Amino acid sequence: MIKLIVSDLDGTLLAHDKQVHERERTALLQASAAGVELCLASGRLHIEMEHVGQSIGLTPYIVSINGAYVFGPGGKPLYATGFDRELASEVYALGAGFQVGMLACTGELNVTPEANEIVERVNPRLQRPATLMPELPETLRGGGISLCKFSYFGEMAELKRLQAYAETKLGGRVTTYITDVDCLDIMPHGVTKGAGLAMLLKELGLKAEETLCIGDSFNDVSMFELTPHSFAMAGCDPLVRSSARHTAACVADAVAWALEFNAAAAGKTGAR
Repeated sequence: MIKLIVSDLDGTLLAHDKQVHERERTALLQASAAGVELCLASGRLHIEMEHVGQSIGLTPYIVSINGAYVFGPGGKPLYATGFDRELASEVYALGAGFQVGMLACTGELNVTPEANEIVERVNPRLQRPATLMPELPETLRGGGISLCKFSYFGEMAELKRLQAYAETKLGGRVTTYITDVDCLDIMPHGVTKGAGLAMLLKELGLKAEETLCIGDSFNDVSMFELTPHSFAMAGCDPLVRSSARHTAACVADAVAWALEFNAAAAGKTGAR
């Protein structure tokens, strides 16, 4: 039986207008009524993800900032991690010479040292706009701020150049993902959605096979690898699709599959 549905947000549960459409909302409420819990797993801030849960009418478990933070029953903090000061300074310096905009995440807010044209273009997509912090480099070097994620925005070719540079310069110390058509995320090594979800499953006493994961990007692959029940969005990168067991046009279709799977499992149990 599937007892937990885990969904990515951008490109998966959230439509292009960054809202949960009625079709998905109805499906998730039906799943909840059938006893299936919801977990949201995203690179976004916890407060943004709580807002999404409220818009559905549910109180989900949350794996935020690509697994840097995990929240259990009732919003109970289970885990938090981030960059050490030296590595954060090195990651910050990576963007010099690249045509990108950068947001750094504290876990509670996104900050940027410069609101350039790229950052200004990204800000409307955030439910909590980035905080301008020109003193960020000095604050970071002095240990006055802790960061858990760097997001670089720009043209895909430029982001892939930066990704290759990051992996060459800091290989083994960071994990990098292309998470959107214009976004590269850099995380501390080993911090993934899959690792965060595994912690949550342990807390809840659930098995991996009791979980269904839905996503559309490379940072969702670690979740797909955790469970035999995984769905990639039909329009996502072919490499991401190949990492999932199934594809779906929308979250509602994956939820419908889960409910049918549970009904079939219950039927088999009842027939014994």
